[in-house]
Parts: sequence; structure tokens; C-alpha cells
Amino acid sequence: MGGNSVFHVEMDMEDLFQNRPQKRTSVTLALLISLFSANISGFLMGYSVGVLNQPSQYIQKFFYRSLHEHYHRVTTEAELTELWGFVFFSNCMVRLIGAQLASFLLSFLGRKDVIMIIAVFFFLGNFLISCCVALDSIETFYVGTVAFSIAFGMSNVTVPIYLSEISTVKTRGFVSVTFILNLTIGVLFSSIVGLDSILGSQEHWNYLFDIPMFCILIQVVLLSNCPESPKYLLINKKNYTAAKEALLRLRRTKNVDKELDDLVQEKNIEQSGNKLSTKELLLNSSLRRRLYITIVTTLSLTLSGNNVISIYSTSIFVNAGFPRQLAQSVTIAAFALGVVGTAIAAILVDKAGRKPLYFYSLIVMFISTIIVGSCLEMESQLGKMAASLAVLTFVVSVAIGPASVRTLLVSELFTSNAKAKAASLTATISYVLQGTMIFLFPILNRRFGASIFYMYALIHISAAIFAWLFIPETKGKTIMEINSYFEKKSVKTGKKVYLRVSNF
Repeated sequence: MGGNSVFHVEMDMEDLFQNRPQKRTSVTLALLISLFSANISGFLMGYSVGVLNQPSQYIQKFFYRSLHEHYHRVTTEAELTELWGFVFFSNCMVRLIGAQLASFLLSFLGRKDVIMIIAVFFFLGNFLISCCVALDSIETFYVGTVAFSIAFGMSNVTVPIYLSEISTVKTRGFVSVTFILNLTIGVLFSSIVGLDSILGSQEHWNYLFDIPMFCILIQVVLLSNCPESPKYLLINKKNYTAAKEALLRLRRTKNVDKELDDLVQEKNIEQSGNKLSTKELLLNSSLRRRLYITIVTTLSLTLSGNNVISIYSTSIFVNAGFPRQLAQSVTIAAFALGVVGTAIAAILVDKAGRKPLYFYSLIVMFISTIIVGSCLEMESQLGKMAASLAVLTFVVSVAIGPASVRTLLVSELFTSNAKAKAASLTATISYVLQGTMIFLFPILNRRFGASIFYMYALIHISAAIFAWLFIPETKGKTIMEINSYFEKKSVKTGKKVYLRVSNF
């Protein structure tokens, strides 16, 4: 009798442990490896932005020498400056091609496959620029910048989609913001190794482009062993088994039925997984409302002055009274603060929410640009120091708010079949405006001086008002809940939402 009681107690305890709910780990090894390998593209994006800044004077000397030897043309300093500005402007325009190419490829290739193609473009671009000095060819340099600009545009569309689709609802914000975090780390790292004392000298600047090639090799090896996006496998490829296998690897649990059910529901409200055209995206009132939000958040970042400060920050600090060497150090400090700001956003975005980070960051940006515009006009050392501190505050605020939240909203607001098209449209707007603002800033700065920062302040406060009134909080919400919210909004305005329902 006693023995049987012990037996029953042991059986009851065993059943208890077997049947109790498994603790679900949000972050698994497979997810971390996928996250790390995909985010190498973000690092390469940032590196490609920063790597051209520090050694720019030596690259322009290379232009002068190459043009003189091959075309017997003596180039003036003004012409070299215009040529250098054209390189940045054309890079932004070429990124458009990358964004549209990614949108096209994502409709029939997996997210991983497109990231692999991106790696090829990054490798080709950096290899060509690394060889341009030995070949003494300015054309090789330019083709190299075209290649990694295409990769830049493709990465900006593809990687955030992949990251959002492999993450859980609870970790989606953190995982998506790591893309921007790695981009800022890339900018900072390239600015450091690009110093004259490291690799940014006249004799060694082309070696700066060897570093990304090692990163790309690591990425290809790691990514080839990572799972494909479960959402892509289920919705686009209609492969339920493969989607379940991918989820099992990413979640490290046998209980993925709830997540699969959510994907099936999303599949059933989409157009059989086919990507939407631009016309369909604009005509659908529910999707159009989301598109307006992503466009405004894109404008708030692109027209914020962030890109201008990133490129012209050294000259801004020099004009504020800093010696050039100190100005370069402060520029690196600004990039470092950008990394810190993005890290803060990654930690807070799933706790505080998207909307508060975005709104309050815009308010701080508004105040910062007002201070910059006011203090740069002062001749006192105190005013110049205040302007410099305001620029640093601005950089942190951009990283915490618009830079992090914008990318996240694009990947969160849209269903799978609309996501790539929406991302490419907003990227197109971003790149056109980026190139235009970067090209026009020196002209506008000469014409209006520090008053140009008041224009940026007006943009910041306008975006903050828009965010307060129209941007919903998406923290912890599934795509089905987000979709339901916008459908109800469309019904309230008297516009019927037309969504073709398909059976899985």
C-alpha cells in the first residue's frame, strides 16, 4: 500500500512536470545567429556612408591625378568639390534602383536569397574601390560606389522585413531596431578607421574597402545556415511544413501552433500572397492611411537635417570655432552618441512603445535645432559651445526616435504582400530627398546661414503634431490587430475596404 502511494506520488510529479506549460524563450540561438548575420548588411550600409567622409581630401586628390593622367585635364578645386558632391548625389539616386530591385525580387525570392544577392553587390563594390588606386582608374571607383549603393538600397528594404518576420511579437521592436543600431555602428567604425593615423591616409585610404569583404564572407557562411522567414514560406510559398520547421528552429519550442494560426489568418486576408501594385496600395483606403504614416515618418527623418549634419558635421563644428582636428574628434563623438541613442531605442521600444519615443524625440530635436540656429549666429565662445552641444543632443534624439521608429513602422504596419512595395516607395522618397538636400545644403547655407536650421525646426514640430494625432501605438500587437485597427478607421470615414479573401 505504502509502495503504491510512493509510486502514485512519483507518477503525479512526473505528469506535473511534463504537462506544465513550457517557458517560451523569446531569444534563441538560431534567432541570434540570424539576427547577427542579417544585420551585417546594416553594418555595411553604415560603413559605406562613413568610409567616404574622413579620407575625402585624399580621394579628391586621386580624382585630380587620374583625370590629369588619363584625360590630360587640369581640374580646379571648385570642379573637384562639385564632382565629389555629385558622387554623393548619384549614390542616393542609385539607391533608388536598389530599393526597386529588392521590391521586385522579394515577390518571388526568399528574404535570405535577396540578402545573399545584396552581399554580392557589397563585395563587388568594395573590391572595385580597393583596386581603383592600383588601376589608377576613377571609373573603377565610381562603378564601385554604384555597386554598393545598389546594395544599400536593397538592404534598406529587405533586411528590416526579414528581421520583423523572424522575431516574436514581444521582441519585434528590439529585433528591428538592431538594424539601425548596426548601421550607426558601421558609420562610427568607418569614421574611426578612416582617421589619418589609421587607414585614412593618402597612401592607405583604399585599404579601408578591404574590411567589408571579410565581413561579407562571414555573413554568407552564417546566413546560409539560418532559417528562411516563416511568413514568407507560408504566405508566399504556401509551404506550411517548411514554415513550421523554420518556427521550430527560431523559437526552440514544440508549441508554435498559435503563431502558425496567426500567419494563416494573415494569409486569408491577403491576395493569395501576391504582391500589391502601387495603384492597389494607393486605392485601398486602409493601406493608403498606413502609407501616409510611413511617408510622413520618412519625411521627418530625411528632412530633419540628420543626413546633412552627418556629412557636414566637421565643417559645422569648424564654423563653431573648433580646430579641425578637434572638430573631427567631436564628429566621431556625435557618431558614437548615435550608436548610444539607437541602443537606448532598442531597449525602450518594446517597453515605452513606438509613439512616445518618436513624439518626444521630435520635441527634443525641435528645441535642439532652435538652439543651433540661434547660437551659431553668436560670436561668443559660449554660444558656439552651446550650438555644438545642441548638435550632439540632436544626433541622440534622431537615433532614439525617427531613425529607429520609422524603419520599424514600415515593417509593422503592412501585411506581407504590401510590405515590400511600401518599403520601396518610402525608400524612393527618402533617397530622392536625401540626395537633393545633401546637394543643396552648401548653397542654402551660403544663402541663409544658420537660419536654415529654423526650417528644420518647423519640420520637427509639424511631424510631432502629426504623430500625436495620427500614428497608432503598435507595441505588442499582431498584424491582424493592426490590420483591424486601420479597417475600422477606414469604415469610420465612410470608405469601404476592399480586400480579396483567399482560402489557404
